Amino acid sequence: MSPRHVPFQTLRLSAEQRQHCQDRSFQLLDRTLRSYDERDDQGDENRRATPRHHSNLESTRWKLLKTQADASIYTARHNCILEDHNLLGGDWKDPVVVLTAGTIRGDLDELMLGIEMPDVTSFRVRTELFTKQPVDCAILAELLGPTEVDPFQYLGIQWMVYEHVWPVKTMVRPRDFVTLACTGTMMRANGDRIGYEVVQPARLSQCPPLPGTILRAKVMYAAIFKQQEPGVVDVFIHTYVESQGAILDKFIMSATLKGNLGYWGAEELAEMKKLQWCIANRRSARLKQQQQRTSSSGLGVCKQCLARRGVGPDDKNCCVLCASRTCWRCRVERKLKVLDEDSARL
Repeated sequence: MSPRHVPFQTLRLSAEQRQHCQDRSFQLLDRTLRSYDERDDQGDENRRATPRHHSNLESTRWKLLKTQADASIYTARHNCILEDHNLLGGDWKDPVVVLTAGTIRGDLDELMLGIEMPDVTSFRVRTELFTKQPVDCAILAELLGPTEVDPFQYLGIQWMVYEHVWPVKTMVRPRDFVTLACTGTMMRANGDRIGYEVVQPARLSQCPPLPGTILRAKVMYAAIFKQQEPGVVDVFIHTYVESQGAILDKFIMSATLKGNLGYWGAEELAEMKKLQWCIANRRSARLKQQQQRTSSSGLGVCKQCLARRGVGPDDKNCCVLCASRTCWRCRVERKLKVLDEDSARL
């Protein structure tokens, strides 16, 4: 898929539009938190509860589609969908609610670092990791950014095109999405600190459907993350998709499941971001030389690494972070994705 030109200019929203976007985001977040509490028979955010096991949710409300060691995926019964019609708005036809619940090994802050998308590069990297294919995307407006209290706070308007790979692309036209995305952390009344991500159609007149073969599609989901115990994060994701008929629904559901399970790769994204930051903020050459002398002193260094002390600092076997020389046994290789300005690809 060749890169596409971004069809929209950077958006300038009025104060009223900005407030409306924020209100809509927190309305969806509030609805999802109520479902999160109902899952555990909590019913009251002031009282803590132990999350139910993801494979054992209420069968009268949720139909189990798939389960594995760390996640289960459900579709909602009809009465649950009816409750959410006001939240969806009047332009959804035959909506289906998908619930993904489970646990991720790791830390809440690491997970939030991995999923945050404050710029187009992180947006593209995460989307391609989740969908397993190249995408076209852009940040059209940033309405809120990080603060000292909430370093993961973000509210913005995003555009993305999703096109299936061959042979599915011969049957399904590409679709674009203009979404209102919101991420952050908050402390609940019961003392639980949670992370969240809510995404829904932006509904802005400045971004009408595009002419041609690309169809305007709708996506809406809300994800809740809570540190259940040290090293374990509880995950609860509500996804709303529009039914397109029996054949297309299989492709839509497949893409939805793939995207939801992509959260389990957030730790990989966080590690990539930290490595990129470290590489971009390396200390002076003098400090690197000092580190080289320390690494060659013989303390904690294998014989092969020590034997390389005469190799120059630009050698390909030197660590890109500390400039220490390493042998193949001690070396750990990582592949980092960066945006190529010429091709607009990673």
